[in-house]
Amino acid sequence: MAGSSVPGGRIARELVGEPVTVGTYSVQPVAQLSGRYGGGGNEQGRGFGGMFRVTPTKAIVRSEDGRQEEVVIKDVTDEAISGIVRATAAVAVVCLLLTFVIRIARRNRSV
Repeated sequence: MAGSSVPGGRIARELVGEPVTVGTYSVQPVAQLSGRYGGGGNEQGRGFGGMFRVTPTKAIVRSEDGRQEEVVIKDVTDEAISGIVRATAAVAVVCLLLTFVIRIARRNRSV
């Protein structure tokens, strides 16, 4: 018996949650679902799996008088990684400058 496979794929959907009442406001969460799934099998068995990520993106806030406002939720992971990359680049530049200055100082001392 030859192996069989279940077609895999990607998923990307916006999920909108049920509104929650807080005082005189109604708050409705919104998130992004993304991921991959697939499966396969052979004469010994079959399997199916996936990897998914749910990321909160915003909250829709409605007041009693009908006004609606969207509050965007920032992805702090992206901000943190961006800060780490900037700090690493700054350290690399400082190290290169120090190496350059030390080499010039050694050349001037030997002359």
